[in-house]
Amino acid sequence: MRKTFIWKILRLARTFWEVLLGEIVIVVFKFVRIFPRGRQSTSRALSKIFTFSNSIRDSEYKYEYHTPNWLTFFRAKSLFLKEPETIEWLKHIPAGSVLWDVGANIGTYSIYAGKRGCKVFAIEPSFLNIELLQRNIILNKLNNTIALLPVGVGERTSLTSYFMSSPNLIWGGAHNSVDKNVGAGGLPLENAVEIRGFVFSMDDLSKFMNIEPPQYLKIDVDGLELEVLKGGASVLKGVRSILIEVDHDSHEQSQGLMEILKGSNFILSSPTANNSGPVNQIWIRKD
Repeated sequence: MRKTFIWKILRLARTFWEVLLGEIVIVVFKFVRIFPRGRQSTSRALSKIFTFSNSIRDSEYKYEYHTPNWLTFFRAKSLFLKEPETIEWLKHIPAGSVLWDVGANIGTYSIYAGKRGCKVFAIEPSFLNIELLQRNIILNKLNNTIALLPVGVGERTSLTSYFMSSPNLIWGGAHNSVDKNVGAGGLPLENAVEIRGFVFSMDDLSKFMNIEPPQYLKIDVDGLELEVLKGGASVLKGVRSILIEVDHDSHEQSQGLMEILKGSNFILSSPTANNSGPVNQIWIRKD
């Protein structure tokens, strides 16, 4: 009990220090802008911050990511730690294979796959992540390997609404949704901001946009994975393996995913240890 209390005090102290430091930076920023050419100076400083980058290596490659805030820094540095099953799955995709990364965010895993020789279609609708994703593609010299598709993916193609939770309106933010205001566990997003944008079904992306269908499919769209699968009956016929986030707190979603994938001749190759919350599952084609 005493140790828990001490940790709470330390966390509060850290939060207070972070807020105070942030306020000091803002005061200095506003003060500098008063002087002649102050706006030019602060603009240069912001440009420098935006182009901050960090790299992480394995035994074969160096992966570089722009990290203008704490969340993008975390995503970069946790590349091999946050989802080891995703890294292991990507590592075994043969070079030259076509991968669709649906819900690519800032491209953390798209970059990893691109470095290893995959032809990647990174699909991401968030206006905050799109520019950073493209910058990361350029930074890693993967311009001819990774194509960015700045659209949402869902059950059907339409002009619709994107819902973005207010706490995640930052670079690297997630927990957004397409077509309906729903997040993890089937609950509404917190203080959602609604904007308009295009959503495509996977079948229409392949058929009408002339995009190569995937042999490998990664889907992480924070609670809307079922809708993505519903719009991809034809695409699924050519997929060899799928890594998909499944939210066990939403019985309708988890059961619906299982029915579609089993009906499309996939078997679950990585049963999850726990049956609560969002987890990654890997499905492979039987034949």
